[in-house]
Amino acid sequence: MPPPWGRRGTAVIVCLAVCVVSAFIYAGPGSLELIYRLLTDGVFLLLWLVAAYGLGTLVPLADRSPDTVSLRVVSRVALGLGAMSLAALGLGLIGALNRPTTFAIVAAGLGVCIWRVMRGRDVLSNRLRECWNAPAGAGWLWVLVMPLLGIAFVAALAPPGVLWGMDEPNGYDVVEYHLQVPREWYEAGKGATKPNTWKDGIACAEYLIAAGYTSAAKLAVFTHGKCT
Repeated sequence: MPPPWGRRGTAVIVCLAVCVVSAFIYAGPGSLELIYRLLTDGVFLLLWLVAAYGLGTLVPLADRSPDTVSLRVVSRVALGLGAMSLAALGLGLIGALNRPTTFAIVAAGLGVCIWRVMRGRDVLSNRLRECWNAPAGAGWLWVLVMPLLGIAFVAALAPPGVLWGMDEPNGYDVVEYHLQVPREWYEAGKGATKPNTWKDGIACAEYLIAAGYTSAAKLAVFTHGKCT
């Protein structure tokens, strides 16, 4: 068994710590917002991934499937996400996709995951212990990626207070939706050029109607928390 600082479990703990610290440094004054999002959206995201893993265990892996625990988990989650996407697509096609059915998909995945864990908890415990105590090796290189992951995490959940400040909510849109941090981009879309933002939306709506995809009676615009 390698020394404590050479184990994969130690590398995982260090990576998580670097990611969290980087996220809070990047959030700056928005740290409280980040904590709130972690306790709400973050918890639901975790449950969603666990549910995806549960559904992924129902899909048989090929004989040449990954042997390591981490790769098998990632493969199961990926398969589960695909299954959830297909389920959502099918429900949408028959007009049954809504909040209750969406939560039902997640609940089904969580139920399968809990059943799988309880059924093979001894084997799972041994595999996790072996993975945790395995040599970290090149796994320590993941520490270099963690600051970037922390920045991406903040961009997806909270306003980037360090770059924009809490009095500038539009910085959130720039980082998350457009991935363009320079303020020059934001300035180019305000003032005299501001009409371009809604003219683009009008042009898209006119095209959808002209192409026969929809009609004016079925179009809606969602902005600032209101649907018009």
